[in-house]
Amino acid sequence: MFCRWGLALLALVPLVILAPLCGPAAAGSLPLEVQGVSRPMYNGQLSFALPGSVYTIAVKPGEAVKEGDLLMHLDSRAEDSRISLLDNEIQSTIKIRTLQTKIEQARLDMQRYANALSHKAATVMEHQHAKLAHALSVLALEEERFRIEQLKRNREELLAQRDRMYLYAPCDGFVEDVLVERGMAVDRNVPALRLVSNDPLLVDLTLPVDKAILLKEGEAVEVLLPGSREALKGTVVQVAKIAVLSSRTLKVRVHVPNPQRIPAGLMVTVRFPSIHVNEEPTKTQHTEQGVFHEQER
Repeated sequence: MFCRWGLALLALVPLVILAPLCGPAAAGSLPLEVQGVSRPMYNGQLSFALPGSVYTIAVKPGEAVKEGDLLMHLDSRAEDSRISLLDNEIQSTIKIRTLQTKIEQARLDMQRYANALSHKAATVMEHQHAKLAHALSVLALEEERFRIEQLKRNREELLAQRDRMYLYAPCDGFVEDVLVERGMAVDRNVPALRLVSNDPLLVDLTLPVDKAILLKEGEAVEVLLPGSREALKGTVVQVAKIAVLSSRTLKVRVHVPNPQRIPAGLMVTVRFPSIHVNEEPTKTQHTEQGVFHEQER
């Protein structure tokens, strides 16, 4: 009788050992998913550094531009005229050649007075005057060359001032809005145009410290857009070096290549394949820059 009960208990031992393997582990785990709002790589309101009157608007809202393209400029005709006059004066060699001729003439006079003085046909004073005339001619040439260098510096300053009257695209992007009209008088630092570049898109997230420290810069992630089943490929470009003590979180920045020019400002879901969480009931915690899921305790 005892043997039969003993065998029955031994037969149940494997079931007891295997039972934990069929419990929580069977539920598996899922990649960490965090929600955040996408934003453009560049979103700037451009303004002029000088006051003036809008002379040319070279773009319109919605137009694609390349880095360095002219967007608009103020009336710079007065500056252009002054620059043209300076160019003509700098390039002219008439005065230089005139002074060089005077130097040669003074040199010949100095030689003639020196020869005359050796034959007692001229006085010492006349020879000294000839030497001084030659020296003054050399100084006049140096003064003219210095004046031309000053003109070149003035031209560079005027060019820099005129450049501040022009707006160029700082990056590839789209003209979101034109805020001025042709002929309108504008003041310095008053927004004139808004330029947006949304390739790549940026997504700033806030993750718990224990999850964020597992990430590496350059790590691949997946980004899901609202209503889309196909995930976009993204990359972790920054993991903050300082945590927020009150919430025990770290800021994580993700870049998402956007050749399709998907609008920014959408709520997206970022999936981190390298970080897994247990598939258990979760609660959602909202942070300033994102949403993360934490296991129920």
